[in-house]
Amino acid sequence: MAASDMDDAEFDGFLMNIAERKRVIDPMLDVVFGFLRRRTDFFKGATSETAEKTVMDSFRKHLSIAEQQAAKEKKEAEKKKAKADKAKAEQAKKVPEVLADPNKDGMLIEEVIEDAEPPISEAPVKIEEKKPETADGETVVPSKDGDEEEDDPNKLKPNAGNGGDMDTYSWTQTLEELTLVVPVPGNLKGSHINCVIEKKKLVVGIKGKEPILSGALQKAVNAEDAIWTLEPTPAGKNVVVTLEKVNQMEWWSAVVEGEQEINTKKVEPENSKVSDLKDDETRQMVEKMMFDQRQKAMGLPTSDEQKKDDILKKFMAQHPEMDFSNAKIC
Repeated sequence: MAASDMDDAEFDGFLMNIAERKRVIDPMLDVVFGFLRRRTDFFKGATSETAEKTVMDSFRKHLSIAEQQAAKEKKEAEKKKAKADKAKAEQAKKVPEVLADPNKDGMLIEEVIEDAEPPISEAPVKIEEKKPETADGETVVPSKDGDEEEDDPNKLKPNAGNGGDMDTYSWTQTLEELTLVVPVPGNLKGSHINCVIEKKKLVVGIKGKEPILSGALQKAVNAEDAIWTLEPTPAGKNVVVTLEKVNQMEWWSAVVEGEQEINTKKVEPENSKVSDLKDDETRQMVEKMMFDQRQKAMGLPTSDEQKKDDILKKFMAQHPEMDFSNAKIC
């Protein structure tokens, strides 16, 4: 701050009090010139031309300073925006695009089965985990070291979809959605499936049998937007359940309470395989950027705009005596 600005700032509190009481510029100027008329010889000791020149000289001086500051701020803002745009463009190259979900329309996809239906299998299909083998057929147990070591040995490492591979089902997730895949016998139709989805409860299984998955959801979902489909596979069929999260800024460690949890510290944002997204700072930046992109796409304010609006609303609530109708906020 320049020396002249520091000198001017000495009276900011006094002048701000006048501005708050008068609320707009014209009455404030009336107060200043009224003071000069009543308490000084400003009008008595000079001709009108001299007084006007004095006022205009001071006005032009501060107008010039204001224009220079505005130009400087504009230049700095352009530089900052260009830098931010460049950073976003570089970061966007590292984040893979999320593929569209073919089941968004909520239609039940099921295979056409002949009228003659074979009997329903008694037990649900279990997912067998294939382990790598050497040339002589010996099973290889992968070792854990460095970054691959789990922070918590009681928790599973997330699968490629940031979820978990359980005995009777598997699941994946993004920040917005959670998808379950439950294998069932290939001779089933949609009418054979028992699928109950509530805000905090999920049941998936075959009618008349013990549920394959049942319990209280770890976190809340939008039940009215949930969908499930029955999809054919080479090995049989899969019940695919898609759940929309209520809180779309956090990762789940399990589908239902009591199930084996995954280590959310090992989750890679939005299925990204970029190694530099593993640190917390970069992860938070990517998640914030994707949140802002979703907000812009829906015509809603970004996180920064929401923060500014909240600050302004708080200030206005604290100063109900001030009129903000003609105020220019910059």
